Amino acid sequence: MTSMPLCLSPMIMSGNAGQLGDGGVTSFPDVCRRIARFMRDFGATEAPTALEKAAELADALLKADGERLLTYAEAAELTGRSRDTIAKAVQKRRLPNQGRRGAPRVRVSDLHSVFPARGTPNASASAYDVGADARRLFGVRSGESA
Repeated sequence: MTSMPLCLSPMIMSGNAGQLGDGGVTSFPDVCRRIARFMRDFGATEAPTALEKAAELADALLKADGERLLTYAEAAELTGRSRDTIAKAVQKRRLPNQGRRGAPRVRVSDLHSVFPARGTPNASASAYDVGADARRLFGVRSGESA
């Protein structure tokens, strides 16, 4: 049952969430599902099932996190922008105020749509290649069959 850590260890150990794809950590569930499908193609059964369950859990956690409300200070810390930048986005109605007057709040999902993560690599430049990783793990060269 070492397949999952081996497949994901380069991304996790480097701390580079961008290697998961253009969505960073948010693309983790899709990456798990792609790895599971690839492993099933090689006849694996238990590890792909575990990956699919991990993807379902990650989807639920990401959805719950997207609904979380943040203060301007928390939003600024999360995005790497200033508190004033967040406040101006709310004032200009680019970012909806989910709180009340005197106690504004912004939803994490709204925040990410207005302020995408800085330094997120272009998907075509550095997207995680499931096939290459699986071929390396299973000792299969590109163009050969298992």
